[in-house]
Amino acid sequence: SLGLAMLVVFAVALWGMGQITRGAEDIARADRRAKLTHGMMDALSQINLATWQLTAAKTPAEREAIHGRIQGYRGTYKAAITELKASSSSEDGKKLLAGIEQALLEGKSVNDQVTAWADAGKSAQAAETYLLEGGKIKDRTDAALKRYLDHLTSRPRRPRAKPSRPRPG
Repeated sequence: SLGLAMLVVFAVALWGMGQITRGAEDIARADRRAKLTHGMMDALSQINLATWQLTAAKTPAEREAIHGRIQGYRGTYKAAITELKASSSSEDGKKLLAGIEQALLEGKSVNDQVTAWADAGKSAQAAETYLLEGGKIKDRTDAALKRYLDHLTSRPRRPRAKPSRPRPG
């Protein structure tokens, strides 16, 4: 009977360790997703700034350097969205990621128009489009990314057991 009790204690301990490990893995995955999302926010802010700088660039060399930075930032957010999509298992998460992709697509089309005008020496048109549309696009992408972050932090969690307190006696 002592052997059976030891076996039960061992099984319960093993189960508890598995639960702790699974919880730690869940936390690590959520942390990775949040870091990727924040990295996308940063990359998009940098694209926004570089696009504005492009409207004021005077030389082809300046414009080329700015284009290179924009491409690097685009690579950052594309890699992040690819990883997020690959690791997303919930339907809500997938829908939110699709919303981010749609906002990015809309933003890229405006960015491409501003870039084309800036490259053609039409700085006034580029700046006007950037000022009229850039803020709206940034607001939409930021809102889509924030909704995804909210989804990550508001996901249902397993209820935690309340600590027992000794009763006064």
